[in-house]
Order: sequence, then C-alpha cells, then structure tokens
Amino acid sequence: MKALAVIGNPISHSKSPQIFKYLSSVSSVPLKYGRIELPVDCNITLFRKVALSLDAVNVTSPFKELAVKAAHTLSDEVKKINACNLLVNINGTLTAHNTDIYGINKGLEKYTGGNILLLGAGGAAKAVAYLISTKKLPAFVCNRTEAKAEKLAKDFDLEFISANELAKTDFTTIINTVPSAEYVTMVLKKLNTTIDLFIDAIYPAPAYSTLSQIKHYISGEVWLWSQALKGFEIITGKEIILNEMPQLETNTNLKHITINNPAHVKENVDFEGVITIK
Repeated sequence: MKALAVIGNPISHSKSPQIFKYLSSVSSVPLKYGRIELPVDCNITLFRKVALSLDAVNVTSPFKELAVKAAHTLSDEVKKINACNLLVNINGTLTAHNTDIYGINKGLEKYTGGNILLLGAGGAAKAVAYLISTKKLPAFVCNRTEAKAEKLAKDFDLEFISANELAKTDFTTIINTVPSAEYVTMVLKKLNTTIDLFIDAIYPAPAYSTLSQIKHYISGEVWLWSQALKGFEIITGKEIILNEMPQLETNTNLKHITINNPAHVKENVDFEGVITIK
C-alpha cells in the first residue's frame, strides 16, 4: 500500500486527502494519505527526509520552490517553472513534477480571447506564467511585491503591470493565485470593468466570487481536482477520467500528531490526520 501526504503550512484546510481517498476507491488502488505541516522556515535536509519517508508527496504553499531544491531529478516542466507540487519517491530518488499546469489548463478551456491578468508571483503563479507563455496568450503580471511580479514577467516573456496602472488596460480574464481576498477585491475595484472569466487557485470560493463584475467564476477546486488527477496518474500509473468532480466538505475534526523524527511519518499518515514535524 502506497503512503502519501500533502505538505504545506498551514495544511489543515487541504482537501487533497479527501480527493485521493475518492480516487483510491474508484480505482481500487489502496493507499494511505495524510497532511504534514512543516515549519515555514523548513530547510532542504528536513524536507527531503520527510519526502523520502513516503512514496510521494503533494506540495503546497509555501514549499513549492523548496521542493525543487530537495529533488534529485526534475521533470522538463519543473526545470522551466522552478516550482514543484509533486515529488515522487522511486527507490530513494525524488523526482519533481508540476501538475498545476493541468489545473490551470482545465480552467483555460473557457478562455475565449483578450488580455489575461495574472495575480501573484509565487509557485502557483510560475506554473500559470509557464503555461500561458507556451500558449502565447497576452498576459500581464501583478503582485503586491512588484519586484517579484516584474521578475516573473521577465522570466516568461510576459508584461508587468502595477496595481496603479490596472485601469489603463482592458482585461477579459483573471487568473488568481493570491490567497488574500482583500487584495483581489482591491484589484477588481481598480479595474472597474466586467471580467468574462475568473480562474481561481483559492478554495473555498471567497466572497468576491459572487460579484456581478465576474461573468464566469471557476473555483479553485476545479484546479485542485485537475492537478490531483494528473498527480494520481503519475504516482499510480492509473488514469481516471471524471465527468464531474464530486463536492467535498472540509473535515474539521482532524487528529493532530506531533513527531520529531521523519522516520515515523509513514506509520502515522492518515486521511483524517495532521502530522506536525518539529
């Protein structure tokens, strides 16, 4: 039986365990899956030890760049994006993958043209920038820290735009990777125009998702499910096609375990648990 986990901080909110539990049941592939919370200032050595204690780990904020450094080998996409959301352990060798691009691509099926505004400059934003760059779509990058947005735009041959300049450009589409609903609401007010398509990495859907300013809103759960399906295929070799993605509730009754030795992670991973490693 494979033992997997999602690593992040915070991590209690993650629905990845529920998704993989569902995929395990429909595919008849037995597995264990848990949540692991590491210190925000986690170093490469600890991160690698945790990843090597399991068969695979999904990686979320703020560790997508650290996961690249912890890997032994990189997929072609990770080499270009420099962000990883999946590490697969094969005989002690960690291979870094990025399945976020599949999550974004699912949302972009609804894109019909026009300028794209990418909000954010972290690991998820890098995957977005890579995908829209390869598709040669017109896109601008905006972020609270402008220097990071400028660098991301330059790295992927996109345009940088400051928050103060947003009203000067027409946008049909927003792709958001910023967890701050307050920041996103501020951006929408500055635009003051209708947005045809809003693709979110955030779930559950924040309050701005119901604004009449947004014609078509795609929840972060679509992104989450789409990247998870590809990740499951990479980990298990089984492709699953879903006609619709089941609605999953966040489990608030989780068991919490604190351990000091990563060697004990595998025996403690559990669908309904959170492991904190000091």
